[in-house]
Amino acid sequence: MKIEGEKSPSQALQKALSKLGNIIIGIDEVQNIITPWFIRVLSVAYNTTDIRFVFTGSMIGMAKILTGEGKGEKFSYQFKGRPIIEIEIKPFTFEESVNFLKYGKDTCNINMSEEEIIDASNTYRGIIGWLTYYGNLRSLG
Repeated sequence: MKIEGEKSPSQALQKALSKLGNIIIGIDEVQNIITPWFIRVLSVAYNTTDIRFVFTGSMIGMAKILTGEGKGEKFSYQFKGRPIIEIEIKPFTFEESVNFLKYGKDTCNINMSEEEIIDASNTYRGIIGWLTYYGNLRSLG
């Protein structure tokens, strides 16, 4: 997709998002978004297009960003309009973590020992994002 002649990055991003149609965009670590224009663009896209967003990250930080109070500055745009669905995912148990990594190992055909899986499960204490990140890095070599 090529976009020309936009006056600002936010206008270019808004134009690009408006052309995407009915898709889902995932944004991880959303609590690290520090620029109000990015939230404004996402808010406009959320309320004016068929795009759906999946935000993940720190619960406290996400709440501040998505309600317009991120990084100590009151953002002028909030996610209003279409209803926001909140799904809180609790950490896995140790057994669920082991099964999660084993399933990923088998699905992606990765060579991981039982000891490595147990070590990763202990290290990441059931935090799904970190288990996913670890599994993804392992699948990439």
